[in-house]
Amino acid sequence: MQRGSPAAGRRILGAGRLPPARQAGFTLAELAIVAVIAGLIVGFIVQGQALVVQARIKDLSNELVGASQAFSLYFDRYRAVPGDDPLAEGRWAGARNGNGDRVLSGRYNDPAPGNPMTMTIDTTTGETLNFWWHLRRAGLIPASETPHAQPINAMGGLIGVQGSGLGFGFPIVCVDNIPGHIAEALDSSLDDGKPDKGMVRAALSPASGQPLGAAVAAYTATGGVLYAVCRPIDR
Repeated sequence: MQRGSPAAGRRILGAGRLPPARQAGFTLAELAIVAVIAGLIVGFIVQGQALVVQARIKDLSNELVGASQAFSLYFDRYRAVPGDDPLAEGRWAGARNGNGDRVLSGRYNDPAPGNPMTMTIDTTTGETLNFWWHLRRAGLIPASETPHAQPINAMGGLIGVQGSGLGFGFPIVCVDNIPGHIAEALDSSLDDGKPDKGMVRAALSPASGQPLGAAVAAYTATGGVLYAVCRPIDR
């Protein structure tokens, strides 16, 4: 039998071999593209969050200013403080008079009873809720199913008023439930960014019906601390 040549043998042995498997993975170019896309996504998320925060600050600012403007319009129209107006019952059927001393009684965050006719309105309570009822009856703010309740602000807290507080000896309007970083930015946009000075001040956000404490010395942006941010209502 004739033997094949060595080259033929090598060809026969080699014919049964499989080509080496290609290793799975990304090339440097592919990794660079993935990194760029990931960076763009993170950038869009951060930018989106910043836009949301900025929108909240603008909304809160408008709420504080809007309450002050409604107060001024009511006073100019009726020569009385809304909530304290002693002639409201004569203007609107079912309204409640204030006591007419031009001082808003009650706290900015007093809970609203289900029936406004059960409110006690005197020199110590009731007029900070009556305030919103008078403004709504006058058509100066949007109507509500609970006409004597405080409006809800952009952060889900209250927009409320009271006769004094945080070192102010005159009526103030407050928004509460405000996280520290938003409270500081809101203060900076309207005033000086210092919670215990200027015309915008802040205290820790109290529980419903609890008194507004003293102004804090500085805002805390972390840890879930919430603030009530207030300013004079007629300034």
